[in-house]
Amino acid sequence: RAEREYVQMHRDSTASSLTVKADLRGGKVVWEDSPLVKAVKNGRILILDEVDKAPTEVVGILKQLVERGTMSLSDGRSITPVGSAPSPNTIPTHPDFALIMLANRPGYPFHGNDFFATLGSCLRARFVHNPGPDSERELLKGYAPGVSDDVVDRLVRSFEALRGLAAEGDISYPYSAREAIEAIKHYAAFPSDGLVSALDNVLDYDKHDDEAWARLAKVFRENGVPVMLKGEGRKETTFDVKPFEALPDAVELAMSPSKPLQAPPPEVTSLSVKQWSLPSPTVTPTPSESSRIDAFTHEVKSFPVHPPGPYGKAVGMTSRKGTISVLTTGPVSLARYDNPVVGTSTRTVYDVEDGAPFYLPARPP
Repeated sequence: RAEREYVQMHRDSTASSLTVKADLRGGKVVWEDSPLVKAVKNGRILILDEVDKAPTEVVGILKQLVERGTMSLSDGRSITPVGSAPSPNTIPTHPDFALIMLANRPGYPFHGNDFFATLGSCLRARFVHNPGPDSERELLKGYAPGVSDDVVDRLVRSFEALRGLAAEGDISYPYSAREAIEAIKHYAAFPSDGLVSALDNVLDYDKHDDEAWARLAKVFRENGVPVMLKGEGRKETTFDVKPFEALPDAVELAMSPSKPLQAPPPEVTSLSVKQWSLPSPTVTPTPSESSRIDAFTHEVKSFPVHPPGPYGKAVGMTSRKGTISVLTTGPVSLARYDNPVVGTSTRTVYDVEDGAPFYLPARPP
């Protein structure tokens, strides 16, 4: 047995993350040796997982460590070969140090980098195949000890047959123990869903391809898993339409109240009438101006229309035989302009609101 250090590589891995590790302690960022440096210093096994996911230039810096036992760190120190003398700026490689890199095979469906072209010449390659039926059976029982042996056996046989189809090129995706583990974990957590529903979480993507799904369904059916093809399991519903039947004639219904309705007594309000007559008008001269003197325009004459009061507003206007009448509010008044186009016009204003026996709103309804 030997101690190990583990690093999972990914697409965002950098050369600095391989040599220095940042940690948050007591609200402060502390920089310490990475798992790689600890493994080199203490003679542990360094496991780099998913190496094919990391950028090629990051994986390339490991080549000098594998071939010559040397490596420059980002903090100024350097790793030296086995047996070299230690110093404050050097880290001699421990004789028990070992490096294991795990990577998927290149190509579909993993889409990793060309890891083997970068480091394949200085490593000893070992291919890890899928576990055999007995090993996979024990593996699944470890994840779901409460599941019956019959269900586990059906899953093991099904996925073993799928891997055989992938090896022969009949299907493109190489189903591994990972998919079988996910299916058995779902079945163990939700046994009422059934084994077919547990497989749906793993195989739903493949259902979009009718031809591929037909191959998968055939394999599962042959091994005791009743996976359905598209369109199966649906019950056809038939119904009959009732013959036409005319509705009976409408019957008028009359409703009479149980108690006679009584109208409420009317309210009588006395109104006092105040005599009022239109007040005498105010007559003032209103000059008009010609606009054709200063600019070319179709306008003949213009004159200001000033509603009385600071809140006055013209709300209506009418013209008849050279006379223009303007209705304004605030207060309510009626202004009449006689002969506004010819010479000087006369404005006659009737203050309607003044002395009215009722309230007139600022805006007419």
